[in-house]
Amino acid sequence: MQVVRVEGISQTENCIQFLKHHSCCNLYLYEGIKRQASHHYNYIFKEKGSPVGVLHTKSGRSVHLFLSEGNPDAYLKRVLKFIIRRFSGLNSIFGDSVCLLELIKAGYLGYSGVREYLFLEIKKEHFNFIGPFVGRVPPVEEAGALYPLQYQYEIEEMGASESVLDKERITAVLQRRILRDEITSIFEQDKPVAIAGLNARFEDICQVGSVYVVPEYRGKGYGYSVVSSHIRRLFDKYNRIVLFVDVRNKRAIHIYNTIGFITAGELVQISLW
Repeated sequence: MQVVRVEGISQTENCIQFLKHHSCCNLYLYEGIKRQASHHYNYIFKEKGSPVGVLHTKSGRSVHLFLSEGNPDAYLKRVLKFIIRRFSGLNSIFGDSVCLLELIKAGYLGYSGVREYLFLEIKKEHFNFIGPFVGRVPPVEEAGALYPLQYQYEIEEMGASESVLDKERITAVLQRRILRDEITSIFEQDKPVAIAGLNARFEDICQVGSVYVVPEYRGKGYGYSVVSSHIRRLFDKYNRIVLFVDVRNKRAIHIYNTIGFITAGELVQISLW
């Protein structure tokens, strides 16, 4: 198996076409390959000159991986061997369910947990605006006020450790997202109670993320309202809107389904020892 660092327009386009041909639904992977940022790592796996997999990572701690279906166990072993050797600080692998479950089934990967997600998509003609409240784009000065919601989202939804969450960094990210018109929020009496963001984009597709409602405001329509307001704004710029949600989060799945999202795939995150 040949492992090639993705560089230049031609190799980038080969990766994108490979992902599209195999209906990969990990938008982080598309975005990472397309951006070709100098501090990111992108690789394509080839067998006899034909691509069989694509990898993207920013830091080497979390890898986004896609492999075509039906690869022999020997291929899977070579891919894992490369990943583990190349990224010594690796703690998770994220990607489409089928290919990552093949890795687990092959028996070459030691792991501590598997988290499953539904990949949902909504089309403009199926969008239902629901909710008694109207979200708005916050001014950049309110990024600090939104920090507690983003902080809790990282802990509750992403499983982040409090020790790695830096207030200045998170606030700076919120400021950039507000300036790019990627945040919708709801305030009650000057208190932020709900937030929705945008985590990835590629061509005419964007991925909604960082949806969070303060616990004491849940079940009152704020979740429907902030997501509906967010989706309505995003359809002004994008033709397709997607997101992924933990299969165990039945409340969120119900909200998304009611608004008009349907299941279009499955994703998995493998946590390593």
